[in-house]
Formats: sequence, C-alpha cells, structure tokens
Amino acid sequence: MKIKIISRDNIYSLLQYCKESGYVSIDYETDDLIKIGIDGKEKIISFSLSFQIGSSYVYVFNGDDNYIIDFLKEIYGNYNIVKIGHNIKYDNHCAHILGIRKFRGQFHDTLTMHHLINCKGNHDLGSLVNIYIPRFKDYKKLVDRTNILELDKDELIAYNAIDSEVTLELYFIFTELLMEDKRLYTLFRNLVSPLNIVLFKMELYGMLIDKEFLDYYITKTEELIKSYENKLRENKTVKAFQLHVNKALLQEEISKLSIKLLSAKNEKTKNELSQRITDLKSNKITIEKPINFNSPKQMSLLLYTSAGFNFPVEDEYKTDSGEVSTGKQVLELLPDKSGFIKNLLIYRQLNKIYSTYLIGIRDKLDKRNYIHGKFNQHGTITGRLSSNDPNMQNIITRTKYSEIEDLIKIVKRSFIAPENYFLVQADYSQAELRLMAEFSQDKNMLSVFQNDGDLHEMTAAKMRNMTIEEFRKLPEDEYKRYRYEAKSANFGLLYKMSINGYKEYAKANYGIDLTLDQATKMVTNFFKTYSAIPKYHELYIAKARKFGYVRTLSGRKVFIENIMDNDNIKRGYAERTAVNAPIQGTAGELTMFALVLLNIILPKEILMVNTVHDSIIFYIPEDYMDYIKYIKNVMENLPLEHYFGKGLKYIKMKVDFEFSKKSWGELEKLENL
Repeated sequence: MKIKIISRDNIYSLLQYCKESGYVSIDYETDDLIKIGIDGKEKIISFSLSFQIGSSYVYVFNGDDNYIIDFLKEIYGNYNIVKIGHNIKYDNHCAHILGIRKFRGQFHDTLTMHHLINCKGNHDLGSLVNIYIPRFKDYKKLVDRTNILELDKDELIAYNAIDSEVTLELYFIFTELLMEDKRLYTLFRNLVSPLNIVLFKMELYGMLIDKEFLDYYITKTEELIKSYENKLRENKTVKAFQLHVNKALLQEEISKLSIKLLSAKNEKTKNELSQRITDLKSNKITIEKPINFNSPKQMSLLLYTSAGFNFPVEDEYKTDSGEVSTGKQVLELLPDKSGFIKNLLIYRQLNKIYSTYLIGIRDKLDKRNYIHGKFNQHGTITGRLSSNDPNMQNIITRTKYSEIEDLIKIVKRSFIAPENYFLVQADYSQAELRLMAEFSQDKNMLSVFQNDGDLHEMTAAKMRNMTIEEFRKLPEDEYKRYRYEAKSANFGLLYKMSINGYKEYAKANYGIDLTLDQATKMVTNFFKTYSAIPKYHELYIAKARKFGYVRTLSGRKVFIENIMDNDNIKRGYAERTAVNAPIQGTAGELTMFALVLLNIILPKEILMVNTVHDSIIFYIPEDYMDYIKYIKNVMENLPLEHYFGKGLKYIKMKVDFEFSKKSWGELEKLENL
C-alpha cells in the first residue's frame, strides 16, 4: 500500500484527483471521542483520505493548518464528490470542529451499508476488515488506540492511512453486494444514505435544556428516591432479612478472625483478635451492610428464600442460566400484599430516569445548555432508529405509577423551546396498528382506519358483541375501562403473544389484572374480531422459515435466528420477531423517509431536532408555523411507490400535531389542520 503525506506541494493536484474520481474516503484520528457541539480542535490529531484502492494520503495537524482546512472545505462543499466514511456522522462532526460548515452532495457510510447487508452482524471496522479484506486482518490490534498521542508519528500515519483505504475498499465490496438485491440498493440510495446528513444536522443542533429547572428537580428527585429507599427498608420482611444478612456477616467475620487466631504467633495479636471476637459475640461491635436493592443476587435471596418473602418460584421466572429473575416482568407477577414490589419498581424506575436523563442530560450540556443526542441507523435489527446520550427512544411511556409519570413530565419539561420558536411534535397516529391493517388486510381493522374511526373503541365493542352505538351508551366509567382493556389487547396481541404472555403484558404495562379465563376470552374474541391477523402471523413465520429473513415494506431484510430451533422459547421469540419486524421496521422507515424529504423541502429556518419512534420534533419560528400544513402533507403522502417500488394500498397514514411555546412536556394539540 502506498502512503503519501499531504503537503502544500501536492494539495492542488490531490483536489483535482478527488474531483475526477467523484468519491473520496475520509477518516479522522482523535485522541478521545469528540463531544458533539463542544469545541475541541485539539482532539483531532490527523486525517487520511483515499480515492484509489492501494493508496492513501495522510495529514497530521501541526498548527499551520489553514490551507488544509481550505482544502477540506472544497471537498465537503462539492456536490459532485461522494464522501465515504465508516460511521460518517462522526467524521462529519470532526470536520465541523475544524471549521467546515457546508456539507453538500452524498455521504455514504460503510457501517450502515453493512447493517443493510447483515443486520445481525458486527459492524465495527476491524471486524469487517477481518471478514472482507484478510490482507489487513487484525491491523487494529497493532496499535494501542487508547494512547494515540503516544504513538510514533510513522505508526500514526500508517494506521490512519489503512483506515481510509480499507473503508474505500469496503465501500466497493458493499456496493456490489447491495446491487445483487435491487430493493436493498434502492433503499440504500433513497433512504439510508441521504439520512446520514439529516441525522448529522439534528445531532449538531441539539435541543435546548432549562438547566436551572433541571438542577432543581435533580435535588427533588434525590429526595424522592431516598424516601422510597426508606419505605423499602421499613418493610417488616426486609427488616427481618437485614437482620439475617447482618447475622451471616457477623458469623463470617467471627470465622475469619478465629482462623487468624489459630495461626497467630504474637501474643499481642492473639489478645487483640480474641477481644474482637468477644466483642462481636456480645454485640459490642456490630456489622451491618445495608441491602442493595439494585443487586440481582441480594434481591433473589430476599424475594425467593425463607429468610425473605419466600415467594413461590415458577419455571417461567427462571433465566436461561437457571437463575430466578428479579426483572420487572417477573416482579409484576409476584403475590405481594405488603406494597414492597410496587415500591421497589417505583424505586428502580426513579433511579433509571434520574441517572439516565436528569444527571445524564445535565452532564452532557454544551456551553449554551444544548444537549446533543446521537441517532443511530444500525442500533436495531428492524431498521428503526436508536439513540444514545441520552437515549430518547427509551423514556418510559406507559406506566401505572403516578410518581413515574410526574418525573417523565419533568424530564420533558426540561427540553424547552428557544426564544421566538415553537416546539412542535408531529406524530404518526397509531402507526403500527395502521400498518398491521395494511399488511394483514383485515377488513374490520381497515374499515376503522378508512373511516377515521377509533380502533380501541371498535375492539372494545366487538369483544363484547356490541355495536359501536351500543358501546357508546355504556356508563362513562365502564366505557373508559373497556376501551383501556381493548388498548392493551390491540398493542399486546398484534405480535403473536401467548395467552399467558398477554396476561403478564396487560398487568405489567396497563395494570390490568386478568384471570387466565378472562385473558383466554379476550384473546379468543380479539382474533375472532380481527381474523386476518393470525393469517398474517402464519404467513410471515412461513417466510422466515423459508428464507431466513422477512422484509419491511421498502425491502429491508430482517434476518431471523432460531426460527427452526427445537427450543420452544427460542423459536417462540424468533416467530414473534418475524411477525413484528416488518411492521416496526416499516413504521421506522416512514419516519426516516419523512426526515429525508423534509430536510430537502423545508426552509432552513425550520429545524428538525429530534425523533422518537414515530414522531419528529421541530423548532419552528413563530413566523413559519404555516409550514405545519406542508409537513403534514409530506408525512401523510410519502411517495413510497415512486422511490421504493411499493406503497400503502389500503390505508393512509395520519399525523397528529402538538405544539408549545414553553417545553416538550407542555405540548397542546394543534387542531383544525
């Protein structure tokens, strides 16, 4: 491999080569992971580029870099040069730190290309090189990447050069593999690739946080967590278990000291050990280690042994390793009348929101109090976006605990609208339910959506053999209760859930405690009402068995492992994945495609700043609120057939809007659009 150093002497000809080839692979080396939105030019050590397999050009930053920055501006600002990278959003952030502001043309990412080819595989550069370019196998291991500043300059140059060269080579390999499947290549060119720059812009801008508000509620939440910890410790069974633990610790300490006493030779040491043993036995010295409510091992002993609650252990409570689970789904099933389980679940969720969102957000703010979350196209097998720092996709949305709901609202209220902007959320209404109607072609489900009806109301009525008119005449409390139960059925049974699975799901997610007979009746009536859904389940399980994968509407392959496994649990999970992946993946792709189109259509004054599942969050200036009508039109009428060869034939997507001049947690419905 040929490696050349970029210099003033060759930079003009290098730019011409990039223009003539029409593509360039770029890779940056940094001494630490860059923090998006926070200036840190000193962290970028070098960069390399390659436009021809077998050669690479490298530049190590030295302070006299203005001509290099001008060169990079020419590359990034040229519509006709395809920019290639592995995790290219990261490279774009490096370029932005260096002063690049115009990002034009196409940005192709070998990481997301490979995710399209094999959603289940490893996507890191080293693993892919080991598979596809064996002559560079294990090159990543030759360099201690954690101490890059201590690398010999020649080692740094060689390492950086290989990164850009192998990325270019992978790009050509992956392009060929994608072109073997026309639908996958079309998906790559029309959605996956253009989405890279949209997500980069969203990450770069970020969302504004009210830090003073956040700091106040961090303190309040710490007090709330402490109060729940005290409630847990005051439980009489927990107190008894704590005494048991203390006694065991005491005996353990006495045993250790007794062994030391036997081997002690010094008289003074013997006396000291004897005295300590005596003090321990007489309780003059006590040993106490408070129960850790976050420890699965201690919780298992507390919940399932005679020293604690001694709850019965069912087979379904056990993990693959044979241990008894202390996870939320199992805890919800335990016959606790003391209130401990409820308080434990609240305590855990409070801790999670506190650490992940309240502290997690505060510690990642830039100087302007903006948080810059990351969005990933490769984080799920279905193709749905994932996010981290913070993970906005994983905020608890359904809970039966008011304390958690209040804290979720506080988290969302910390995300505020900038001055002179509205915060607007556009949400695909019941996206997965609508897509199930499309995929299954169930007549009852299609009828509801085609007539702009209420599916939960329809389900509740049909499951009780009532007409919609009869159902609406029920007393208000019955109407609401039955509709709520129907909601749990619609979302729970959509994806081939067993009767026991549905019974557990309804209790854990909706607080609905059903007997086995009640759950059986609800499941039977649900599938009687929507009889085409089981047929959809059978069809996609059959597809998974035949091909090893299922596809989303736009052609993405979701590979299904264990679909032929003899293990009922593994096979059951695989079957549910085969059923839900096309629906969830398609819902995600609709949102992502809307992001791509809106990025082109909307004026630059309107900012897309976040996406959570089937919704997009905007900052819209006061004078631009009329553009909501355009956003609605684009999102509800995506040209899917034109760009992907398949569209929605039976249903139309519906988008609901909420807005606030204050915060994400204070949204109001926007009517009459």
